[in-house]
Amino acid sequence: HGIYTYSNGDIYIGRWKNDKRSGRGIYHFVNGNKYEGEWKNDKRSGKGIYTFRNGNIYEGTFLDGKLDGMGTYTYSNGDRYIGQWKNDKMDGQGTYTINKESISFWELNR
Repeated sequence: HGIYTYSNGDIYIGRWKNDKRSGRGIYHFVNGNKYEGEWKNDKRSGKGIYTFRNGNIYEGTFLDGKLDGMGTYTYSNGDRYIGQWKNDKMDGQGTYTINKESISFWELNR
């Protein structure tokens, strides 16, 4: 377990294995974004929460540093997508809620 400050000002607080981020950790980006969750081989991998500086939040699974698997993306305006992701993009089935009232079903590449 340790704290590392990168030359660009980003900060990582968490577990390490063989000099790579591994296990639970929190990464604070100098631009205001934040990731809290699991790491494997220096990449976001497993369950985590990514908070963007604009107020958007993704909570779900990551693979090789990208949004991948099941997850919930909540926009700062209240819109929300719950469903499948692949390579940082909505992919497969999901539900998109607009202004907490209107619900649309999403299906891509299926």
